[in-house]
Amino acid sequence: MSAQRIKEARMRVNSTLIKDMENDKIYRFPSRPRQDSREIYAALGLKREVTPTEITLLMKYRRRVPNFSESLEGSEVEGQPEV
Repeated sequence: MSAQRIKEARMRVNSTLIKDMENDKIYRFPSRPRQDSREIYAALGLKREVTPTEITLLMKYRRRVPNFSESLEGSEVEGQPEV
């Protein structure tokens, strides 16, 4: 697999963050990986979860959340910088 093909496959691996307005919880919904992405993950021995999960460390997603600083105000979600 060429470097360009690996780069394109990696860029297609994404997820969507959705906030539940009733309880202010944030959930991550991963997209279904394509064949190229699955091959790359398998070659590296990585497993990608495809089930929705609740976000408990908002700092990990700080670049993806609009108005991030406002999202933390009055929120029960505490974030730690990703190491």
